Amino acid sequence: MNSQLFAGLMHIDEWLRDILSEEKKRELYINLLLLRKISLEYEEESLDNQNFHGDYGRDELKWQFILQNKDNPDLKRIIEEMIFAYINLIPQLQGVIKPESIKVDIERRQLFYIIEFFSEIPQNRSNKNSEFGELFEFIIDMFWGRTSSSQEGEFFAPQSVMQLLIQTLQPMRGKIYDPNCGSGGMLIHAAKSAKKNGNDAVLYGQTGNEEIWKLSKRNIYIHNVEVDLGTGAADIFFDDQLPELKADIIIGNPPFGQRDWGWDRLYHDSRWKYGIPPKNNGTFAWVQNMLYHSNEQGRMGIILSMSPLFSRNKSEEIIRMGLIKDDLIDGIIQLPTGLFYNTRIPVSLWLMNKCKNHECRGKVLFINASELGSIEGKQTILKEEALRKIADTFETYQQGICNSISGFCTVASLNDIEHHEYTLSPDAYIEKKKAEMPTEQELNDREQDLVLQIRELCEKNMNLVNDILNEK
Repeated sequence: MNSQLFAGLMHIDEWLRDILSEEKKRELYINLLLLRKISLEYEEESLDNQNFHGDYGRDELKWQFILQNKDNPDLKRIIEEMIFAYINLIPQLQGVIKPESIKVDIERRQLFYIIEFFSEIPQNRSNKNSEFGELFEFIIDMFWGRTSSSQEGEFFAPQSVMQLLIQTLQPMRGKIYDPNCGSGGMLIHAAKSAKKNGNDAVLYGQTGNEEIWKLSKRNIYIHNVEVDLGTGAADIFFDDQLPELKADIIIGNPPFGQRDWGWDRLYHDSRWKYGIPPKNNGTFAWVQNMLYHSNEQGRMGIILSMSPLFSRNKSEEIIRMGLIKDDLIDGIIQLPTGLFYNTRIPVSLWLMNKCKNHECRGKVLFINASELGSIEGKQTILKEEALRKIADTFETYQQGICNSISGFCTVASLNDIEHHEYTLSPDAYIEKKKAEMPTEQELNDREQDLVLQIRELCEKNMNLVNDILNEK
């Protein structure tokens, strides 16, 4: 994706800051992006245009028709009716876009300026699906990533975190399930990975937030991915829409420390194989629900806050001990602080496996990736180099190879973990990196740099004094 498109949308967003609310801007961008994609498919006859009825002729459903009507006082109505016509045609979008969100609440001149921007997409017709998908993800990051959802402790996983989870869980194939799928981003990454490697994958997801469910439906449509998202939003603990599903791979970013998860009504639920989660923290309810949906060879990747690794809450200790004793933990990865847009909560990636490779049985790989983050603007990200380092370490461990690296990784036996009272904090096992003493040459170089800096400061100071004296 050309970074100029990202910069262009950010410029438009700043321009509209005092004109439209955050929600109206978001819906405007998403609806116009959908309209651009669908109208392009209509023009290329990828859609069955014979299904259109009413007063719409073929030309009136083309993007070019919008451009030709830039001076038409009814331009807003033309766009609104075109969006309405398309979403009524496409089953995946029916009931997903709120009628009131189609209303365009800006002046015609402002609207056409935005239309011209979306006319630049795609810049490469052969790669159009990728461009539409990347811009949709960018819009999600711009808006949904900046504020938490209505559910306590729930945050959208940034792109680099999703990429890491997918890369460490290779290969992506079979039934893949995300019980808290949010915008559908992780499932989309999983689908891309499976397709790239020639693997068959069937995708399933569920979310308890109606607005986010509608967002995910649009996201998977934009990416041309098929995902079974059920009939609507539903609470996973009280309305599991896939109660019989046993998945090959389960991925997830459940709410951090969800307090109101239904403890009083779910106390005797059969899913709590390893113990009843504490009343005010549903983290291990999510973990055990995922295990319940995992088949006998199932693998899991879960993004959690750091506290479940070492919590001394009695209920959580019992559950964590049970997971360790049953040899379900394949790897624990401590991630950099600041990866999520709207929280500084440090996070970890749990890699679990019901059928470990022979070389990995009775062991856990610990990785401390807390120093691998890179700062871009105000955000911490994991660049490709860091992602590859972590994923390669886990892949070689799966082959029975892992050389302990001070400050980065090590392998601990279950006996070691028992000795450490069943904590899963990487710091308890990874040898601290020794501080390296600088060489004599490095000290000399630093001294010379400091001397030069002092000289420059002295010169600036003298120039400032002379300027003051000359003014007098």
